[in-house]
Amino acid sequence: MTTSLTPRTASRLSLADWWRREWFLQRLSAQMPNIPRPDWRALSRNLRQDLSEAAAQSSMKQAIGDLGPINQLADEYSKALELLARPDWISGLRVTGRVWLVLTIILFTYAIGLWDGAEYGGITEDVTRNILGVTVFAKVGEPIPDTGTYGMIFTPWGGIVPACLLVLFIVTSRAWRIFPGLRPHAATD
Repeated sequence: MTTSLTPRTASRLSLADWWRREWFLQRLSAQMPNIPRPDWRALSRNLRQDLSEAAAQSSMKQAIGDLGPINQLADEYSKALELLARPDWISGLRVTGRVWLVLTIILFTYAIGLWDGAEYGGITEDVTRNILGVTVFAKVGEPIPDTGTYGMIFTPWGGIVPACLLVLFIVTSRAWRIFPGLRPHAATD
């Protein structure tokens, strides 16, 4: 029995080249949120193969650099695939999450400053203030009931902050595109 072994056309990628290729594909995927999963799988499979073959000729850096800026490449693929613009939920979550984090940091900084100022400023009674729709209650006169400690008590966010965060999420994710009639074509977006 004789077997014929065919030589591989592309050599095995180094770990660094493999990482560069996969990182490039991840960034391209992030630039193309509207692409359906089966189309992305086919596109990424072809790109992996083409980049590996090109890297065998020169280097992975050169192969990726020859494709040009990633946002232009994503636009070209989107136009070629005639993708419809869809909501970008991830962008909405990122922006809304960052704003929520900043608001939370502001709230805790204010509350700690209020409590610290009341405790060390010689105030002997409790202090209550309102910031961003949240009531901050600094207990300095006597321990908080059932805990035996001093500290701060927060009421839940007021209605205005969650409403603003919801509007921010809708705008930044372009949620109206969930309705097919309101989706512009990717070429005109």
